[in-house]
Amino acid sequence: MEGLGDRCTITRNRLEKISLGYLLVIAVSSLSLYIYYNTIILLYDSNIVVIEDYIKPYDLIIPIMCAYVTIDFFIIRSYLSKLHHICVLIIIFYNYYYNVSANHRFLFLYPLINTEISCIFYVMRYCIPKTSVLHTMNLILFYIAFLKFRIYDFYYKILFTDLFNIAFLQYSNANYLLSALLIVSCYILYFLNLYWFMLMNKILYKILVKDTKYNSDILCRYLCSYIFLLNIPLSFYIYANNIQGKHIIDFTGIIILTITTYKYHSSIYTRLRNNDIEEYNVPDNHSIILFMNDIIAIHIRALFSVITNYFDTVIFYYVMFIFTIIHCLSIYFNIVLSVKLILDYDKYKNNFTRISNIIMAIVSGFDMLVIYINSPNKIAIPFLIISILLSIITFSTPFYRLSHAAFHVVLIIHTYYICLSNTA
Repeated sequence: MEGLGDRCTITRNRLEKISLGYLLVIAVSSLSLYIYYNTIILLYDSNIVVIEDYIKPYDLIIPIMCAYVTIDFFIIRSYLSKLHHICVLIIIFYNYYYNVSANHRFLFLYPLINTEISCIFYVMRYCIPKTSVLHTMNLILFYIAFLKFRIYDFYYKILFTDLFNIAFLQYSNANYLLSALLIVSCYILYFLNLYWFMLMNKILYKILVKDTKYNSDILCRYLCSYIFLLNIPLSFYIYANNIQGKHIIDFTGIIILTITTYKYHSSIYTRLRNNDIEEYNVPDNHSIILFMNDIIAIHIRALFSVITNYFDTVIFYYVMFIFTIIHCLSIYFNIVLSVKLILDYDKYKNNFTRISNIIMAIVSGFDMLVIYINSPNKIAIPFLIISILLSIITFSTPFYRLSHAAFHVVLIIHTYYICLSNTA
């Protein structure tokens, strides 16, 4: 039995190497098509790219891509990668099931195929010695290509366009299931890319700071004390251009959270700087009150955002009642969790942050959903993505102890879209 297990392991390893080779072929082909297509744009009138003859090469790579993701689904071990493959197959299936015209199909498949270009550097990292300079250079190129094709282009060429409207109106307006599958698949692909990109930031950050000597915890708490302050002038500027009485509600929530955030993080910063504590992981007896004040202020700010957003709607009182209960329940659970931490610190300190983040993530998910529903499409899409990105940063900690500072930076963008939604 032991020999059989070894043979299975050897076979799987061989299959994984073959899969990587197949992936390299697709990636190089994708790069060649990308160069080919953009050369046509540069050499000829840009209108010529809508002619089917010039986009046919992209159709040729689709069967190869389908075969790869289907076979690799049974080889690859990561469940997230399996989910990625399923989403790719759904998008391709949709296009061929409805016989989407070549021009419309190209709008979906061009950015999708281009994402494979970054895989050139992904495969090469298995071929280059990890101790060499080339390995570091390859990681940087992988990072840049991933950012360009999987984050930036995918967002602007698929999620932030009218592609879904084209699909619904012309192809699947009577089949809501397939329409939903198409949308969900595109968004899942993008969120997976965001998650993997944050993990890449984790690797890159570790490389960049490995020889530096500074206390990232002190820097993080110092930055967090002041970064959220920027939300006040930002929200004031947006609301001042279209001022309404309801905006004072959200603005009040921002001010309250700014004060509690400053007090909480500046207290930790002072204790770290004065060497009263070596590091800060979870609240202790000295900071638990400030922590709970900050948690309550987070809920007030979130609740006031929802109230402002629905202030002029016919369901305002229903939304206010339901979300007041939701946030009060969340505050209650956080208080219970904090009391348990105080009573038995050693028992709860390891899971305290994770459980607290899960509670906040669930409530934030409800807030995000209702604001997303009540926002114009051009605001709703980036707002949704930024909200998901906040959760990814929280749970993946891409910059280690500086991750909370990065979270506060993204919160500024989050506030920007909330304010835009409230003025829409």
